[in-house]
Amino acid sequence: MENLPKRYVVPAVAIILVLAAYLYFEQQNNLIKVGTSVGDKITDLEIQSVFGGIIDTTTIDDKFIVLDFMAPWCPPCKDQIKVLQLVNQYSDVEIITVNVDPRYNMTSLMDFADEEGITWSFGHSPESALEYKVNAIPVIVIVDKEGIIRYRGFYTPLSQFETVFQQFG
Repeated sequence: MENLPKRYVVPAVAIILVLAAYLYFEQQNNLIKVGTSVGDKITDLEIQSVFGGIIDTTTIDDKFIVLDFMAPWCPPCKDQIKVLQLVNQYSDVEIITVNVDPRYNMTSLMDFADEEGITWSFGHSPESALEYKVNAIPVIVIVDKEGIIRYRGFYTPLSQFETVFQQFG
């Protein structure tokens, strides 16, 4: 390096540092596993929508995703829907309510959505409940804007949603 003009040394060192930082952060991103637990990258879900079509989590960008695993016969699930109606007022949140009970058909679920005032994405997927290891309902999963699961719990009050949104928004 003694033969190099000094004007090249500083830019060369800067380029090396930028490249090293890029490689470090790229490696950190690759260490995040795909799964269903807090800290995991969300698994891709395609859920049959009650209103027609498919709900696809891979198409949701720059929003929090709230997954609400529930069943229409469940009283705490109905209470959770009341909280989700308030959460639905946030513009940077996409709610996906998922019926996990295979005994319901799309017509009965559409009636349920009308009765309960569900105006957000509502799907039917007992399979996704198995994938997400849902062992009680309601289960709430909050995914940040980068696709990382930041919260997983049962009935969730509005204050907990607000805490997660503030912490990871």
